[in-house]
Amino acid sequence: MDQPGYQLYVNLENVLLKAKAVSAQCYENELNFVCNFDQSDINKRNLETQSDNLKIVVQVHPEEASVQ
Repeated sequence: MDQPGYQLYVNLENVLLKAKAVSAQCYENELNFVCNFDQSDINKRNLETQSDNLKIVVQVHPEEASVQ
C-alpha cells in the first residue's frame, strides 16, 4: 500500500506492538517514520516516554494491557 495514511497507521501500530513486547524489540525506524510524518502533531520524546510506560504497565499489570 502506497497510501501515506496507511503507512502511518502501520508504523504507529508497530511502534505500539514492539513497545508492548517484553523482549524490547527495536522500533526506532517505525518511531522515526511516525514522528517525521507530521512533525507538528507528534512529539518524538513524548511518544518514546509513553512507549516506555506501556512496557512497564505490561510487565507489572499484564491484565491491564490486554486488548478486549
